[in-house]
Amino acid sequence: MSEADETSALRAQIKTLQNDLNDVRAENSLLKMKVHANEPLTQPQPLHTREMKVEFKTGITEMRSTAHNADGVEISVKLEKIVKITRDSAYERNLKFAVTLYVKNLDPGMKKFALTTMEVKERERYSHDHRRLTTLMKPATQRFVLCSSGEAEEAGHKKTFLSQQSESASTVEFVVVVTLAVQSIASMDLDDGSTTAVIVKGKEFSVSAQYLSLWSAYFRAYFNADMKEKKTGKYPIKDKDITPEDFEELLMVIYPTDKPITTHNYRRLLRLSSRFEMPELTRRVELFLIDFERNELERAGVFRLATDTFSLKLVQSTLLHRWRDSNLLQCELLKTVEYEKLKTETKALINERFAQACIKKDAHSSAESSHHEDSMGDDDDEDEDSPYFDEAEDDDYLNDSDDPYNLH
Repeated sequence: MSEADETSALRAQIKTLQNDLNDVRAENSLLKMKVHANEPLTQPQPLHTREMKVEFKTGITEMRSTAHNADGVEISVKLEKIVKITRDSAYERNLKFAVTLYVKNLDPGMKKFALTTMEVKERERYSHDHRRLTTLMKPATQRFVLCSSGEAEEAGHKKTFLSQQSESASTVEFVVVVTLAVQSIASMDLDDGSTTAVIVKGKEFSVSAQYLSLWSAYFRAYFNADMKEKKTGKYPIKDKDITPEDFEELLMVIYPTDKPITTHNYRRLLRLSSRFEMPELTRRVELFLIDFERNELERAGVFRLATDTFSLKLVQSTLLHRWRDSNLLQCELLKTVEYEKLKTETKALINERFAQACIKKDAHSSAESSHHEDSMGDDDDEDEDSPYFDEAEDDDYLNDSDDPYNLH
């Protein structure tokens, strides 16, 4: 055997040994926990998006959309023309509307939990691009606990918004975008025979092992591990930084008590959802966090939480999309105290994005100026919401790697 062949064989042997070593390490990690995770009791349902078109014509004051089905749940929206709002001009009056989301369970004998967001857009009548939509109401989150089918549909909170069309418009067309995630809870009655005890610093909580397992990969593995806790039915939580108050708050939010996520508990819930591997709870907290105005949250502080403390992809995406505008990026992040507290690598990324945004803005301004000269003052229908990005450029800008936010 030649020296080259011996070297090649030795490298192959080393690679095999390294793979074996990695397998042993992984196995040891599981043995230390004495836990073997099983498949989820029910598979998580996907997030569905439905666009519902509602058209108002002269004389109509109320319209209901066509119903859509997803995971055994029927959703529809009702829009109402509720009042006329006068602008500064005496000749132009805009219309105010209200929108309500209706949700109905179609599966007999199965209780469900539905988490929804609802956004209202309006089709522009005088745009060159007739497909163009203007957002009138930002996404609003609502959740529903649905009993078995045969009962009345559940109505969400009524939301109001102002149309951009004047009173004289013969037709106003809205597109209501609803996202929906459904979790079946029929088989997780709190009296389902799987009641067990979780002990936190001496305080015992009686919980449904089946229900908690659906939320948490950690508890799913813990409850199915073949160790002494399974025989006694008592499962201690030994983390020193988790208090009975923490765990009680967690149960109040995930159980069907409808306790909301608030500015007082979202940090606690993020910490617990990370510790107990609860991705659905994390996602719900993220939906709360991106509703900045309603929840009176500082964007810079939320961004720091989403990048340097937790990896909250939805929050990162929402803020980076907003901060395409270098002016917003400056006033909402770069000039804040929170920016100085960001990790060095996060700062470097933001500074790079800011520089790129400024370059794109300058290029857009130059192109716009040149176009203005060529058109000799012709009215150009530009997108005011995106002052220096077109959609194609923005998609490339936000998704320039396998990690779309490139923050970790």
